[in-house]
Amino acid sequence: MYRPAAITQRDGSEHASSNCRFAAAATGIDFHTLGSIESDGADMRDRSGDPSGGSTSDDAERSWSSYDQDLRVRDGPTWADAEDDLRDGRLVHIDVWHAAVGGPCLSGSGGYGHTMAIAPERDGSRWLVSDPWCSPPKWKWTEAAKLRAGAEEWADRCGWRSAQSGGPRDVRQLTRHALLRIVRELMGRWYPGHELDPGDDDYQPGTGGGAPVLFTTSRVQGASDMSIQAPASLESEYTLTVPEGTSFYADGDLREKLGTLGSERTYPYVGLVNGAESRAVVIVTSKPYGDDDDKPTVCYVPKGAGDPVHHPPAEPPDPGDPGGRDQLWRSWLESDPHAPDAP
Repeated sequence: MYRPAAITQRDGSEHASSNCRFAAAATGIDFHTLGSIESDGADMRDRSGDPSGGSTSDDAERSWSSYDQDLRVRDGPTWADAEDDLRDGRLVHIDVWHAAVGGPCLSGSGGYGHTMAIAPERDGSRWLVSDPWCSPPKWKWTEAAKLRAGAEEWADRCGWRSAQSGGPRDVRQLTRHALLRIVRELMGRWYPGHELDPGDDDYQPGTGGGAPVLFTTSRVQGASDMSIQAPASLESEYTLTVPEGTSFYADGDLREKLGTLGSERTYPYVGLVNGAESRAVVIVTSKPYGDDDDKPTVCYVPKGAGDPVHHPPAEPPDPGDPGGRDQLWRSWLESDPHAPDAP
């Protein structure tokens, strides 16, 4: 996994306090191009055409376009969708209410909107985060629950601002123009060094499940989706149970059909492809090779085929307990998700 350079917004440039989005975008374009394009917050702002103040995902998108690169804007899906993109190997630039996240680096009370970069690297319940307010720049493990809380509160605060003006509370019901106007306004109103005074905060949290979040994503340039023979070392802590009758494909766009499952099967889960239409799993099959030799192969099934299940690694048995080793071996044989498909 390529890890790009963490970028700080605190570089002494004129609008450094407001350049969190652009610094995160610089980390993202480094990831996207595997280091062939390096930038910083000040340069990204200059390229956006937005000379000062709060910024939006459209500003970051224009910055990327100046390098002839495409940034994927995902304003409006849920935190679960953002995590799907991370599991798919994408880097996510997430908008948060910084106080609700509580770091990794914080200015004052944290009462301001903020953008951070999340790498597709996970440690248990934590994701690896580059917070542009950190100086010197660094990557820090951050709890997913805190990132989610900050992301959902920021989008809800944007909805609260809309409601105060007579608009819809849910940002998904706003026009794109209206959403960007509110984001720009709130990002420009509060920022590091000019935080919201908690005594002046009249925000009332919304209620309901499936709360939206605002984010953009970047994927390694030139990445493609195709049926490939999986290396013996490919492992996953996730499985996906796929129902009988599900078709599986050689490509992430679900165009090249390889076959249909004759029974329900459980496979090692690789990730969500393009964050939208399909999921990658490891299936033991000979279909892509034109021979009768079944091989573990990364194939694709529709996203709606099911939801991945996490299986944390088991504690190894006591070396002095041969019975424990035997039991672990038997359990592994009984639950092997690489079992070949029936003819």
